[in-house]
Amino acid sequence: MSSSNDTTELMALVNHYARAIDRCEPDVLREILTDDVVLVGPGFAVNGIEEACAVPAGLREQFRATRHVVHNQCVTFDGNTAQGETYSTASHIHHSEASEAQVLVWEVRYQDQFKLEAGRWRISRRDLLIDWTETRPILLSE
Repeated sequence: MSSSNDTTELMALVNHYARAIDRCEPDVLREILTDDVVLVGPGFAVNGIEEACAVPAGLREQFRATRHVVHNQCVTFDGNTAQGETYSTASHIHHSEASEAQVLVWEVRYQDQFKLEAGRWRISRRDLLIDWTETRPILLSE
């Protein structure tokens, strides 16, 4: 049986995930992901905590910055597991020498799986589904 505390904890998990990805905080990922976590999306598959902790640094090589904004989440519970769908907007700023750069925006639905381990919820799997993308110029502040 789930409680509102469980629902709140799962929303906090996905918010912490977004921040850890954007701020390059692999130690936070270690706290919120299971050791056998699987992350899957278009063109990538990450298996296990070590690969997952390398994702933020890999994104820094590809992009100047990222920003993941979490929107709504729907979750169903089944004992010590839960499944959810989490909407997110993921912005990726391309490397550029000029003040004008390009941003790649993904409108995303994560298909999430969670496990309760030692009294704490953790993300055990995330499948990233992209509903649409947009690329546009942006002006960067100094």
